[in-house]
Amino acid sequence: MNIQSVTFHNQEIQVLNHDGKPYVAMRSVVENIGLDWSSQHKRILRNEILSSSIVKMTTEQISGVQRELLCLPLGMLNGWLFGIEINRVKPEIREVLKLYQLECFDVLYSHFLPSVAVVYPNTINIEQQYEIKKTVNEKSFETGIHYSGIYNMLYDEFRIPRYEELLSKDFNGAIAFIKSIGKVIKTAQDDLFGSRVFAVALMKNGLKRYFELSGAYGVLEKQLFEITEQIKESTNKLCKIKNSIKEISRGSGMIYDGFAEAQTYLFLGKEINKGAKEKAESMFTPLELDL
Repeated sequence: MNIQSVTFHNQEIQVLNHDGKPYVAMRSVVENIGLDWSSQHKRILRNEILSSSIVKMTTEQISGVQRELLCLPLGMLNGWLFGIEINRVKPEIREVLKLYQLECFDVLYSHFLPSVAVVYPNTINIEQQYEIKKTVNEKSFETGIHYSGIYNMLYDEFRIPRYEELLSKDFNGAIAFIKSIGKVIKTAQDDLFGSRVFAVALMKNGLKRYFELSGAYGVLEKQLFEITEQIKESTNKLCKIKNSIKEISRGSGMIYDGFAEAQTYLFLGKEINKGAKEKAESMFTPLELDL
């Protein structure tokens, strides 16, 4: 029988191969956590899914004594772990149980199924999460940037919703990125300053153009007013001229008709006409038109 041991937080977990699949010796896991094996053995037997997946294997110890191991498939271990309520166990073993619940499945899964682990890479472990938090706090103290802002930059850089989901392969890169944030911020601040200068310059240029157009508008408005007044004045003159033309046309016609006809009927001699013409010219006063 192929038995392997996986080291997890300085503890050994026995894993056995059965029909080509990895099984976990549950007693070693239970005792490593600090739980009571008798109670957990009964809990496994009471669970319909877990109890139907039990495989009992017999191993021979170095002393020659055979020992029966109760094993569960590796895929069942995670379900068993999360069936244990941390608040209901002894205070002294809660932290260890929490570590198992957070990491045990990932560690075992990566160890025994490397081909699957490549397709579905593991995230960082508890120690790496602590290192991320420590580095973020140090950088926040160094730069004065609020730690939430540093986390947001980390999330954007590695496209993750929270740092716990950072892939293990990206851990070193994430630490390096956090440590470089001061330089990144300085570059961003320089870029922001230049952008603000350019934006304000555009505003000032726009205001200058506005005042220029406002002045031109005032000049054109004044010219329009003057032209409008001239048009009004010209229109009034045209009306007066038109009315005068009507009066003159009507009056002159009547005068011509009357005097021309009178001269015709009088049959006066040439001498009288000549003298009358000269007299008329001396009496005539040119018409003054009020236009």
